Amino acid sequence: MKNLQTEILEIQKKGLLSSSCVKNILETLACEDAFSQEVILELIRAENWKELNNRFYTKIQFGTGGMRGRTIAEKITKTERGNVKEENPPQFPSVGTALLNFFTLKPVMLALIAYLQEKKSTPKIAIAYDTRFFSKEFCDFCAKLGLENACFVFLFSEPASTPELSYLVRQKKLDAGIVITASHNPSHDNGFKVYFSDGGQAVETSINRLKKYLTKPAKLKKKEKGKIYFVKTEEEKEYQKVLKNLFLDFSLIQEEKPLRIVFSSLHGTGKRMILPLLKDLACEVHSVISQEVNDGGFSTVKSPNPENAEAFTQIIALANERKIDIGIATDPDCDRLGMVARNKNGKMDLLSGNQIGSLFLWYRLKTLSKQRKMPKNPIVIQTFVTSSLQEKIANSFGCEVVKTLTGFKYIGAKLAKYEKEKRETCFVFGAEESYGFLATSKVRDKDANGAGVMASELALFARREQKSIWDLLENIYQTYGYHSEKTFSLVFEGANGAEKRKKLFAFYQKNFLQLSGKEIVLINDFTQETKDVEGDILPFSEVLSFSLEKEISCVVRPSGTEPKMKYYLFASLEKGSSLAKREEMHLKLEKWQKLITQKAYQLLS
Repeated sequence: MKNLQTEILEIQKKGLLSSSCVKNILETLACEDAFSQEVILELIRAENWKELNNRFYTKIQFGTGGMRGRTIAEKITKTERGNVKEENPPQFPSVGTALLNFFTLKPVMLALIAYLQEKKSTPKIAIAYDTRFFSKEFCDFCAKLGLENACFVFLFSEPASTPELSYLVRQKKLDAGIVITASHNPSHDNGFKVYFSDGGQAVETSINRLKKYLTKPAKLKKKEKGKIYFVKTEEEKEYQKVLKNLFLDFSLIQEEKPLRIVFSSLHGTGKRMILPLLKDLACEVHSVISQEVNDGGFSTVKSPNPENAEAFTQIIALANERKIDIGIATDPDCDRLGMVARNKNGKMDLLSGNQIGSLFLWYRLKTLSKQRKMPKNPIVIQTFVTSSLQEKIANSFGCEVVKTLTGFKYIGAKLAKYEKEKRETCFVFGAEESYGFLATSKVRDKDANGAGVMASELALFARREQKSIWDLLENIYQTYGYHSEKTFSLVFEGANGAEKRKKLFAFYQKNFLQLSGKEIVLINDFTQETKDVEGDILPFSEVLSFSLEKEISCVVRPSGTEPKMKYYLFASLEKGSSLAKREEMHLKLEKWQKLITQKAYQLLS
């Protein structure tokens, strides 16, 4: 052991390993875990300094919502591979302080328990997991830690969705919830998301208190052993009732033949709720059978992300084969929903998250108004990167529009505030551009199960009107003006990637105005104190927004869950704009994307 430590220090002197990497390796070795020692030794013998630096350059950060990162490293050692073939995932999670594994998961889980035991000696915690590699193992590991430390742990008998966990925490009046998921990230990632008693994701205030237990762990109350409870079918049906109540106009079911719709869970948890729900709503569901399989490698898609058109390849093929005009897909933990619909040329096209959100919002507000069921003082919540089209729609129906920072956790936090103020029933809809939607305050995170219900009703309404989904969207543009967005990311992974993202953001803060010869105006710098429309101070966030030119704006931020810089371009035209004007606007957005990308790589070269 001492010889290995000495060897590592000698390697550092040669400049092959960073000081932070060496510090984290030595801390790992000090735990005297034979498995970790063997992996580190194997990488040293292979002289794979890049891999060691990428695994140990930092400690995986626990922030708002939890933590997310690689569980399977880029280069897998023989020790980690274990007894499985190379074409299969490794037998064990990869070792490294920058990765998500048992070593990095344990202190966070214990800190959460200690935090909860401030108020209750035997806290109640629900744990859900998705279909990713090691999700079940991480779930069992966290449950074991809970049992050993006097917690009542509520578990699902199979992979379950994030929104169902959110609902369960509220329904059972639990103290916290955990979801083992990396949402729509690549298959090598996994994550640990934390929810508190309101059913919403942890935000800055509670996270900062919880972090204290990571630096100075408190004594855990082990006087009694905890207990395990498995979620019952009756409790799951309560959630299904909430989802079914999102359907507003049941006459659409009664007077029409079944809606034919293609569905895929992209190997995730979506089939658990959406399939029975749609069938209960008299839909004829054509499921992509090959993608119903729980597969942590997501082998039939490049990425299990319903934001990407590629993920819909098999959905579109099945829709074309069976002459179906709409298809929907959900991500692994079923909090995001994407949709394709047949256009006037007969082609199945992907709708953007903003387009889906605008359609859902318009239809729901129109229907609630017609039924005279619109709540008093209705509220629509969106993020600062949600299309302004939704704000125009909401305002036309007399709704107050509240904007939050990026991330549905902030929409959930607003709902928690409204609940304390006895006005959560004012909430009618929330959306973010990244395919997240919510239409009930009984769930406190984006909900693709509920979005599936809303998508089916929208399609039924379009059929009654003898229009396509795209026709409905065009009607919205004719009423409120044409809106278009372009979202793109630059990926910077590993130890050097973190520094590059930091450098880029610092440049944008001070020098974005130099991006072109045109006059660029800073709209908001959310690293400075900013208040929302309700007077609430927004948490510090690395988000900048600019006006690039007339009717075109940009928001830039580093992703909180992936090694990316994210860019959002927005443009709008007055209602009645010609197709030529729209095409001209699209070309401008493409030019801005190209310019921003070129400047970023020039700066970093």
